[in-house]
Amino acid sequence: MAWFGKFQCALCGQQRPMAERARRSERPPLHFCAGCVERWTRAGRKCVRCGAAVTGAQELGFFPEQKTFGHYDCGGLRLL
Repeated sequence: MAWFGKFQCALCGQQRPMAERARRSERPPLHFCAGCVERWTRAGRKCVRCGAAVTGAQELGFFPEQKTFGHYDCGGLRLL
């Protein structure tokens, strides 16, 4: 849920200013804060489904049931 100048991170659930938004999905409209994306990056950018690292050329996806990221090709929601 988002209101003027803030969004709720789909991973940590905290209200953040829009300036801290790192990623988002279009459908459903989900937003992710920079801190959560950075933690996932520091943990090795591993896909929750296949376990392989998500490299720069691969499309990133979000898995709402596990509340984490992975490959879009592994069935994740497309991120913008």
